Amino acid sequence: GFEPSPDAFEPSRAMVALQRTCIAEAVAAGELGDGANGDDTIYVISILLTGALSQVLANEPDQPWGSGRFSPHFQQLLDLLPVLYPRASKRSR
Repeated sequence: GFEPSPDAFEPSRAMVALQRTCIAEAVAAGELGDGANGDDTIYVISILLTGALSQVLANEPDQPWGSGRFSPHFQQLLDLLPVLYPRASKRSR
């Protein structure tokens, strides 16, 4: 039943709003399919990030982000988004 104060929750809300904007821009640019415009994409990104982050914190807490065995692969995980949310193929006539 815990609810954070509005001030404590604001950074998280702002992060999700930024993610939604980036996803919408990727859809508009044709980098992701229309199916990416939804909560599921936010959940997938959250799972990918927390998975990489938990590996870093548990195994290499002194490594800066982008170094070590785990965080350098985060971009590869994000590169999977077009596979999960492919753009509609244009049919040739």
